[in-house]
Amino acid sequence: MGIKISGKFSDKLAGQLIKAVDDGQKLEINDPEEVGQYVFTVLAGACGLVPGIGTGLSAFVSLMCGFLVQPNSIDKIWAKLRDRIEALVDAKITAAQMEILKQILKNYEEESAEEKKKARDTLKITHIAFLNLTTAAIPGFRIETYAVVSLPLFALAANIHLALLVDGIKYGKDWGYSVKNIETLRAEFDHKTAPKIGIPPVKHIASEQSHLLKEAIATATDLDIPTKIVDTWKTAYADLVATTSGSTGDEGNYDELDYVTYVNRIYQKGRGQVKIQDPPVTDRENPGAGDAAKLRAYADYDSGMIMNVLNYAEFWPYLAEGKIPESVLKTLDREIFFGPFGRYTTYATWSDTIGPSITDRGPPITSVYVRGYNDIDGLKIKYGQNWGPEFGSMNDGEAQQLDLAEDEYFYFISVWYGQKLGGVKFWNNKDKGLVSGKSMNGSHYGRAAPPGYRLTSAYITKWERSTPPGCEGLILGFRPSMIEWKPDDKSGGKDA
Repeated sequence: MGIKISGKFSDKLAGQLIKAVDDGQKLEINDPEEVGQYVFTVLAGACGLVPGIGTGLSAFVSLMCGFLVQPNSIDKIWAKLRDRIEALVDAKITAAQMEILKQILKNYEEESAEEKKKARDTLKITHIAFLNLTTAAIPGFRIETYAVVSLPLFALAANIHLALLVDGIKYGKDWGYSVKNIETLRAEFDHKTAPKIGIPPVKHIASEQSHLLKEAIATATDLDIPTKIVDTWKTAYADLVATTSGSTGDEGNYDELDYVTYVNRIYQKGRGQVKIQDPPVTDRENPGAGDAAKLRAYADYDSGMIMNVLNYAEFWPYLAEGKIPESVLKTLDREIFFGPFGRYTTYATWSDTIGPSITDRGPPITSVYVRGYNDIDGLKIKYGQNWGPEFGSMNDGEAQQLDLAEDEYFYFISVWYGQKLGGVKFWNNKDKGLVSGKSMNGSHYGRAAPPGYRLTSAYITKWERSTPPGCEGLILGFRPSMIEWKPDDKSGGKDA
C-alpha cells in the first residue's frame, strides 16, 4: 500500500500561502489548530513534497510573517494554551526581525552582479544574527514550570531555528560562510534533530556562533542595519556568552536533548497533567459518563499536540537532506480522536497511559446512515464499497443517509450528548449536511473539526434498549487530508 502527500490538498494550502505572501497580505488564522496545516505544508515543502513552497528559510519567514505578526498575534492565537507564560516569548523573535530578513532575502535574489557582494554580506550577517537570536530565545520556551503549555510555541520556534540552520548549510557557501562555519551549522543541526555520538557539545557550538555574531555586530553599521535591531543582536550575544560560561537559563537539563527527544518527553509529561472535567451528567446515575469524560480529555490533549507539535518533529531530522521515508509519512497519517461524547469507552484505542497508535488508513468514508428521533437510535458508516458495523437499532427512529462523492469528505461533526447521544450533525466540504436527533436526553454540545483533517472512522460506544432507548456514546476519528493512501501504488512520495 503506497502513501503519499495529496497533491490536490497540499497545492490548495500552498496556493493560499503563496498568494498571501505575494500580495503582502496576512493569513486569517484565529484558531491555534489552523496553524498546524500551514506549517505542515511548509515542512513537507522543505522535504521536496510540495512544489512552489521552497525548501528553507524563505518559506518559513513568509509563513511566519503571514500569521505571526498580524493583529491577532501569536500571543492571542495561543492564549488558551499558554496560561501564565506571556513573559516567555520576550521580544527576541519579533515581527521586525522577520520582515527585515524577508526583505534582505528578496534583495539578494534581485540585485545586479555589481551589487551582489554587498547584498550577500548583508544577508550573511543578518542570517547569523537571526540564527543566534533564535538560539538565545529557545530556553525561554522550555522553562520547566511551563514546559507543557508552551510546547506548541517551542515547536514553532524550533521550526524557525532549524530552517535557519538548513539554509546556512545549503546556501552558506554562496553567502560567504567558510567551510568551518558550515560544518558548525551542520553539527548544530545534527545535535538538535537526533541524538548522535561525537556531536560537538553545546558550549563548543555556542562559542563558534558567538564569534560569528560578534563579527556581524561589528559590521552591522556599515551595512545600514537599524540600531534597534542591532541592540537585540547584542542581547543575543550576551546570552551566547552565558551559554559558553555554563549559565544557559535552560531548566531541566534540556540543553543536551535534541528537539525531537525534547518534544516527545514533554508531550508524555503533559499526559500526566491532563485535567479531567466533570461529565455533563453524574456518573452515579449514568454509568460510563466519568470514564468517557476522562478519555475525552486525553483525546483533546493528544490531538492538539499531534497537530501542533509531534507532526512537526517527524519532519525535523530530514529537513537538511530534503528526503523523507515512507515510514514517517505513515506516522504523520496517525489517526486522532475526539470523544467519547456521552458514556462508555468501547472502541477507544487510547488510555490515560497510551496515546493513539499508528495504524494503516482504511478506505475513505463514502456514506453515513443515521437513525434517530428523540435521540440517536442507530449509526453505520460506509467505507469505500462496504458498510461497516451496524451500531444500535436499524429499525427505530427515522432513517437519514448522506452519500459522498469522490471529492467529498466530512470535516465538521457536531454532537449533542448526556444521558444519551442526543443528536448529531455531519457536515461535508461541499456544504452538505445530515442532521438527526432532537436531543431529548442529551443536550450538552461538543464538536470535532480539526483543520486540515477529515473524518475517517466513527464508533458508537454502547446502545441500550431500556427506556429511554438509544445510543449512549460516540467516538470520531480523523486523519490529515494532506496525506492519502493508494492500495495499488508502491511508490510513495507525492502524487501527480
